[in-house]
Amino acid sequence: MRVIVPRWTHVSTCFKKPYHPFQGSQWGLSSLGDPLNQGLKMSFDNLPPDLYLENNVPPTRLRRFARYLVTPVDLQQFEITHQENVIFEQQVSDKRGRPRTFSEIEAPFLYSGLLMEMIGHASTLSLAHHCHTHDKPLVNSQMDFPVQGLQVDVHQVRQQCYQGVSAHNAPEGIHRDGADYIVSAFVVQRKHVRGGVSTILSQDKDPIFSTTLQEGEGLFHEDRELWHYVEPIENEDEDLGNRDIVTRGVGFRDILGLDITLLYE
Repeated sequence: MRVIVPRWTHVSTCFKKPYHPFQGSQWGLSSLGDPLNQGLKMSFDNLPPDLYLENNVPPTRLRRFARYLVTPVDLQQFEITHQENVIFEQQVSDKRGRPRTFSEIEAPFLYSGLLMEMIGHASTLSLAHHCHTHDKPLVNSQMDFPVQGLQVDVHQVRQQCYQGVSAHNAPEGIHRDGADYIVSAFVVQRKHVRGGVSTILSQDKDPIFSTTLQEGEGLFHEDRELWHYVEPIENEDEDLGNRDIVTRGVGFRDILGLDITLLYE
């Protein structure tokens, strides 16, 4: 378990909006170049292939997973606790709704600084937006939050592409993730790729925002009414000769994704 101090001042200018593109520095996240984050960045090299993605040979999506319980003690203290032995299920009607078991984020990084910062800030923003949209004060006179806690599912994903082989992170098309709020992607590394445009859509599936996230950039948004999609990435190296497909130059996009679900009594 870790205790973090929520950064309310960092959400004061954006909590009224249902979506929020951000740079890590805007969230007070430690720099991706910080030596303390190098272990987490390197751990993307150890991700196993996603066994639930069809036709994933050669592997174009690799992933690990971890679930956390965030308990707001009061305005200045959140407890973050890793949950063990989780079977992942999404509240959706497509194939993603089936129970899935993923390899867990490697133990040395379960409580890494960057992960704790992201979980803490995403939880803070989720609570602030929830209270705003439901016309409720953030806390009542007893300093109790309107929800008992938050479940935060963290997805550590590498999209990997080769010459002539793209990598899809949303083969299901325009979708929701079955959570209350999500960070659809925070880009940790992006090397030798093009594409990967992220789009937010209205309840009627009309596009309202698009961006190509670069390293250190992310996208937070509401997930009950809004929809989203990300285009596949392609390898930008056009001069790879006749080498075997598995040993050709590889492009990749490393992301952290968060699914945030509010918990009630």
